[in-house]
Amino acid sequence: PKFKELRQCIFPTASEKKRFRQLIVNTVMATDILDPDMLMLRKNRWEKAFNNTYNADVDANVDFNRKATIVIEHIIQASDVAHTMQHWHIFIKWNTLLYRELYAAYMKGYSNKDPTEGWYEGQLKFYDHYVIPLAYKLRECGVFGVSGDEYLDYARGNRAEWARKGHDETRKMIQRVHRDVSKHNSNRTLSPPPPLLPPPPPLGEQEMDDKNHFSDNGFSNSNTLTPLVCHQKIAPSMNRKE
Repeated sequence: PKFKELRQCIFPTASEKKRFRQLIVNTVMATDILDPDMLMLRKNRWEKAFNNTYNADVDANVDFNRKATIVIEHIIQASDVAHTMQHWHIFIKWNTLLYRELYAAYMKGYSNKDPTEGWYEGQLKFYDHYVIPLAYKLRECGVFGVSGDEYLDYARGNRAEWARKGHDETRKMIQRVHRDVSKHNSNRTLSPPPPLLPPPPPLGEQEMDDKNHFSDNGFSNSNTLTPLVCHQKIAPSMNRKE
């Protein structure tokens, strides 16, 4: 059979093969971010792996394996949304492609939800409640070295840029996608672009409770948050989308 030598290298014994399979299943399941029970389970496992109060009496080998497993799960999560932690133009490109895919599914009747509704606000919530906390964890675990700081800077920078430019970017994106979709047959009526909403509040007001927000999401509030910036160089990729 193919890849016999590779399999022998990865899992030479039956027990290691079982363990490897468990790791793969857990890693794939980690991309399910809509199940609240799974989210809470992973949060608790992270606390056990990286909170020293849990590890005082834990066997060193068990502690090492737990950390390795949970870090792998978070790496695959980061790869799943890698565009959110890269350059602004990369984020906009893949954000548009995601909207195009979801809108095409809606127009063809595969989905009952029009993604046009609340797209701008949804991206802000996604950054606040998933992407930025995930970037903090990537930095906290230390496996990426200085790149962990870069992923966090990009995530926060893109969030700030979206707060400023997201209304306009959303309207332009919707107009382009609707124009393309209108060329094809569909059983649905094209939804109009959303109205131009009032500009978001100044970033200073949004960032006032940043420290408490991230503490509520399972992070220590002892770290001072740096100002939101949008760097111009591209961070090393965890799974670069271009």
